[in-house]
Amino acid sequence: MSFRFLSKSQDQLDKLKIILLFTTAILVGCQSQNSSPTDLNISAKNRFTKVVKLENSLSDASKDEMFAPEHFAQANEFLIRAKVAANNNDLQANELAAEGFDKLSQAQEIASKNKDSLYDLHLARNKAISVGADKLYKPEFDNTERQIAKAIKYLNNGNIDDAKKIEAKLIPELESIVFKIEKQNVTSVAELSMKDAITFKADTLAPKTYNLAQAEYKLAVQTLQNNPDDIATSDMHAKKATYYSNKAKFLATAIQGYQTRKNSLEDVLLEHQEHLNVLHTQLSGDEMDFNVSPHKVVENLESQIVALQKATSVNASIARNLHNDVKSLQNKIYDDKGRFAELASLFSSDEAEVVKDDKNIIIRLHGLNYKVSSNELDDSNYPLIEKVITGIKKYGNPEIKVIGHTDSTGDDSINLKVSKARAETLAKFLFNIGKFDQSKIKTLGLGKSRPYANNETAEGRKMNRRVEVVVMSVN
Repeated sequence: MSFRFLSKSQDQLDKLKIILLFTTAILVGCQSQNSSPTDLNISAKNRFTKVVKLENSLSDASKDEMFAPEHFAQANEFLIRAKVAANNNDLQANELAAEGFDKLSQAQEIASKNKDSLYDLHLARNKAISVGADKLYKPEFDNTERQIAKAIKYLNNGNIDDAKKIEAKLIPELESIVFKIEKQNVTSVAELSMKDAITFKADTLAPKTYNLAQAEYKLAVQTLQNNPDDIATSDMHAKKATYYSNKAKFLATAIQGYQTRKNSLEDVLLEHQEHLNVLHTQLSGDEMDFNVSPHKVVENLESQIVALQKATSVNASIARNLHNDVKSLQNKIYDDKGRFAELASLFSSDEAEVVKDDKNIIIRLHGLNYKVSSNELDDSNYPLIEKVITGIKKYGNPEIKVIGHTDSTGDDSINLKVSKARAETLAKFLFNIGKFDQSKIKTLGLGKSRPYANNETAEGRKMNRRVEVVVMSVN
């Protein structure tokens, strides 16, 4: 009798702990509505990097929260408290984040053990989430989530057999949901791609390619209408429709880029010939003759590919890949031009000028405002810095050089120090906020040595007080 009473009391105590834990999180959350900690402000992100890392780590690990809910709730509680402290510029923020990492580590360890115990169920659940079951079949999926929570509770209490019974029941249910979604949505990706292409005016700027996408999409729909079980054939046509719609989108983007820069057809053809000549020179060692028909140009390249195949015993599949590279070269050029046009369109003329040389993209910022007698950026610059980060990320994680410049007024040595310090300030933002590889970011201060405009006028001096962000070796 006494043992049963103690056991029951322990269960009640465990439940009370959970209620108190979530109540604390809610109370902290209510407090956060006044101090707005849900989103860290840019200043807090820049200073309290450990809090940012904890937030990112918890976000990455959220898919496993189901397998250790109480421990993940504890980690989230410390994150909320750390955010409140960070937004209030409280140095305790990093200490709270460190405790949050400890709780997260414990949660991940327990979740890993529970996933191993219910490994097949874990895989089935991940597959269902990957196809959108949690949104498309929400009532059914939520029911499986409740059953999984029940299985996890069984595991934590040492009742493995009952947990395994739930696993055996849920796996076929999840697999059934996945099959329904894959069958229903075999054409959805293609449909979204085509709608996206229209927003880039692909239907008018690249109509031939877009019409191919439409034709393949119709075949995909008709296949399912005639035989709902023939998912493989329908999927093949849907993937072709997606390919052609994406291709039409990139062609349209490139065309808009050429129109913006007002390239003549001669400029376009000469640029293409230059790239084809590089390929031909690598194959044969000789310059390519373009004073022939385009058909003959392709024939010459194909003959070089065949000769290379014979000389080096290249197998047939590699030779076909080289042949496809020739055909896809024009698409690659269009893609590069379109990406540059998208980057340039981010900035107004008052904010920055975007130019390129043979290898680099240069974002010439003349809209940055530094605080008086300081190298610290004014808060009004944050939207412009976000644009810079967005633009650079179009090229992945490239090497970056940040160069500071001043006008001709003042002492030369001071100007050099100021230009260097301001370049380092912007570089720090690119690392902390943009998450670019710090080893790839270089800074340089050139003072007044490279004026962009006439230093004899106030407007010219304003243009010379600038910071340039050079995205290296992307052309």
